[in-house]
Amino acid sequence: MIQLHATSAVHPTATSTRPAVERNLPESSSLKDQSDLSLVQAMRARDREVRSHEQAHVAASGGLANGGPSYQFARGPDGRLYATGGAVNIDVSAVANDPRATIDKAQKIRRAALAPTNPSQQDKAVAARASTMAMQAKIEIQRAAREDAPAADRHAPQANSKATQAHESKLDSFLNHDAARSPSLDLSV
Repeated sequence: MIQLHATSAVHPTATSTRPAVERNLPESSSLKDQSDLSLVQAMRARDREVRSHEQAHVAASGGLANGGPSYQFARGPDGRLYATGGAVNIDVSAVANDPRATIDKAQKIRRAALAPTNPSQQDKAVAARASTMAMQAKIEIQRAAREDAPAADRHAPQANSKATQAHESKLDSFLNHDAARSPSLDLSV
């Protein structure tokens, strides 16, 4: 299990582009000064951002979220609690003995991790981990296909279909044409 996060701190110097008058904003007389009012506005904006971020993870998780979001809170100068960070627990384990299901699950994990408008570094790390999980499952599928192929098929040359032969002919023609224009081609590494 892993957590997808929205983290950042709201500092008293943070500003908001929202108008000073908002619904449910405390009267300015209950706050000490304009800086308190600005801080409350910034904390409200961060609260909305965090909640939206975490809800995006849950909505895109395809049922992989274990419960709803959890939040970290800070008390504003108005005495109210505002979300400053959050997390959603997502099941990131592979599906046992089913690489195709693991690939599907990895795609859901990646979508959930990158769902918010601004994914955090943790979100990006989870998405990268999901991509790795999908690649490993694809390798497992290829390995199983090789092992399942009869021994004679693994060592015998494959018969080319007409489409494959036509493709190879076009490729040879292209390479020969390119070689005619360039007398030397260095393939050394």
